[in-house]
Amino acid sequence: MSLSENTIRYSQLGTSHAWRPGALRQFPVLGVIQLVGVVLGICAAITILIVSDQALISDWKYSPAVYLTISYTISNFLLAAAFAQGVTLTWWNKAIKEGTVLGDLHRYHAQGTAAWAALTAGKHFNFIAFATLFVTLTPINGPLLQRSSTVGSKSLPSQANLQIPITRSLRDGTGVVFGRAFKVALFSQPFKDVVQAYYGGESIVANSTGCPGDATCTGRLPGAGIAVNCSTASVVYNLSMEVIGADGKIQRNPNQTDVFVSTFSWDSFSPGNISLYLKFKDTSATAGELVVKKCSLQTATVEYPITIDGNSSTILLSANTSIFDDVVLSLNPYPTATTFGHISEVGGYAFALSTRFNANMNIAFAGAAGYDLASTGSVGPQFAGLDDVWSNPSWNASHVKITDPTIYLLNQARELMFRTALAQGNSSMIESVKSATQVRKASIYISHYDFLGIAVAISTMSLGVVLVTFHGYWHLGREVTFSPVEIAKAFSSPLLAEENSNSSAEEMVKSAGTKPVQIADPGQVKSLRG
Repeated sequence: MSLSENTIRYSQLGTSHAWRPGALRQFPVLGVIQLVGVVLGICAAITILIVSDQALISDWKYSPAVYLTISYTISNFLLAAAFAQGVTLTWWNKAIKEGTVLGDLHRYHAQGTAAWAALTAGKHFNFIAFATLFVTLTPINGPLLQRSSTVGSKSLPSQANLQIPITRSLRDGTGVVFGRAFKVALFSQPFKDVVQAYYGGESIVANSTGCPGDATCTGRLPGAGIAVNCSTASVVYNLSMEVIGADGKIQRNPNQTDVFVSTFSWDSFSPGNISLYLKFKDTSATAGELVVKKCSLQTATVEYPITIDGNSSTILLSANTSIFDDVVLSLNPYPTATTFGHISEVGGYAFALSTRFNANMNIAFAGAAGYDLASTGSVGPQFAGLDDVWSNPSWNASHVKITDPTIYLLNQARELMFRTALAQGNSSMIESVKSATQVRKASIYISHYDFLGIAVAISTMSLGVVLVTFHGYWHLGREVTFSPVEIAKAFSSPLLAEENSNSSAEEMVKSAGTKPVQIADPGQVKSLRG
């Protein structure tokens, strides 16, 4: 078959270096190994993030980010190397294809080896240009993989051995009893400090409990407490401006009504018992029934649900618990004490509650001035709702509504008793915390699989793009490169006329590598010829 003079064909000369196409003969082993390395790099990144997710930082000598950096750096390097071989295979496949022109080979080479040439390809944009740009942008998977592993914390629960000094019943006096009525008028000196800390909301210090400094510990602590028993009743009230008198005539309402009462009371004749009396108006109506609650607070030994902060060495009653969560172990009655000037174990405690929480709110109709509302103590106003009062044009105080303060007051009594029991504890009153657990905050690695997914998708698509450039490798009859010697031979360079067309670049360099060669500018070449 004759060829036109404008067509260069790559032909076989002799049989020592035969042109032997074939899928197995010309299998691009190195390129495939590189692509397998890319796959392994992707798998390594996935494995690193799965294994490190929720893992303790202390268990890793180096952070996952270090291993991810190594993984994607090697993966991207192998991808670029495989792409270089793919571009070479594509170029040579184009070179032996019928109808190829010199410009095609130039563009394939330029666009396959330079991203700028690929970006500015214009109307000559082809798959090689696209592949070059895609592979060039693939390293953006690095920042994505770096972002896919961050540091966080998690709770690590375990059993704990906690011991705390606390008394099971009040032993030290809390108040001094005076007068014929045997009423407490002063706090005892040690208890005064407890009351001041309670009123000020100070934290309760608990040292050497066994709770680690980086943990929060919980459990149930036996100690002096309160057993509560409450009953509920009602009483009629009428705040109307006018009422029917005894004579059957309508008259201005002369009554004053206590719409709120809270009273803690105690006496020396039953020193182990404290009474809480509550009366409150729980509706905005001007007439109806007041709620009446009577609670008996009996001194007892209870199990408190507690929380210890190991970092600050403080102890408190567990959040979201109330006096009704305390388990009563036993009642602790006290004998009657009616000696003048004696120190009461419970009296000062009850006195602290009454001086703090006894309160009263009273409403009476005052004629043209409307309703008078008088308050003593802070509890009533603290739980009073004024929405219905403000909604009335005359600001009618009879519409005041009181929210039930029972749980609040009982929990305040519980809090003060807990503080008192701890304050009276000493080295001879060590109690073990039951069902004790400790929760330590540990620093961990957290994997973000959304970033991992994007990075893996980019790497996988790049892998597919590079794999496409290997298409048609079986049409080539020997290993090919981008060596200028090999390309010069393909274009019938006179310098390599004696070399076999199917020789490798290394073979041609070995046999003809000592031949002198010099590239001159066109003007110099013309002068030499002239």
